Amino acid sequence: SSTAQETSCDGTPTQPGASPPRDEVTITFGTGEIWGRCVQDMICLGSICDRGSFITATYESSVPFSSFAFDGVLGLGLDGMSQGPDFNMMERLAKTQALRQPMFSVFLSDDDEEHSEVSFGEVKQLHMASELFWVDVARASGYWEVAIEGIAVNNQPLGICAGCFVAVDTGTSELAGPTD
Repeated sequence: SSTAQETSCDGTPTQPGASPPRDEVTITFGTGEIWGRCVQDMICLGSICDRGSFITATYESSVPFSSFAFDGVLGLGLDGMSQGPDFNMMERLAKTQALRQPMFSVFLSDDDEEHSEVSFGEVKQLHMASELFWVDVARASGYWEVAIEGIAVNNQPLGICAGCFVAVDTGTSELAGPTD
């Protein structure tokens, strides 16, 4: 956009009149990575707009990014995963009380007839298959990390990972867990 400005990838505010930084950052995902420049611009979700920072992709590994369109990284993670406070969109929207509730929800469709979507400020009842229940974030790792009681397949407990922590992450294409 014509109002975008490059910004520092370490989250340090750019000083007025200073030359824009030429920083680039690498973000590693489960099976791939992107490189990108850090940019500040107006970010709009419908009619809600806020000035913030994000990462525009300059390189994408072929796996998994050749499978879908990808432009960059918009911060929906917890503070510990953000490049800096200006990169965390949810924190900015929560502070300004721009949303009905300081939350977002993700619906991932498994059907070509129905589109996946991210909803901000609410949970869409239309997409729920059961009652919603809340689980506290268990640790300050930066991930949406929760404690689990164990792992089951076809409703049969496997007797592994009792008391483990798992990351709830829409940005990865693999599952990982403890080795024991």
